[in-house]
Amino acid sequence: MIDQKKLMLRVKHKTDNEKLTINSQMYFISDTAVFTVNDLIKQKNSLMLAWLEGETLHMKSLYIPQNNKPIGITKIINNKEKEAIIIMLSDGMIVIISSKDPKNCTPQIIKSQTT
Repeated sequence: MIDQKKLMLRVKHKTDNEKLTINSQMYFISDTAVFTVNDLIKQKNSLMLAWLEGETLHMKSLYIPQNNKPIGITKIINNKEKEAIIIMLSDGMIVIISSKDPKNCTPQIIKSQTT
């Protein structure tokens, strides 16, 4: 079982050190956390995935918007049948990651249809 508090504290410490601001709630998927950040130096935003391997924190970007507008997570849907997590972002993008192996599967990024 993932130690959510330990992962949250490690992420907070790393983001503070790297001048990143966490823009959203942290959502836990399998043994990972998903959240959005704003890089205060580069003025870039991204959807991030973080996890611990032993005592080592790993983070990777799942999605970086083309514009410099802040993004946030508006909705998370867990599709258990397809073993997928659907992450809806405030800029209209949808990111789909594996709920079984979010660290090693490439996310699918889709522009939502506007009506």
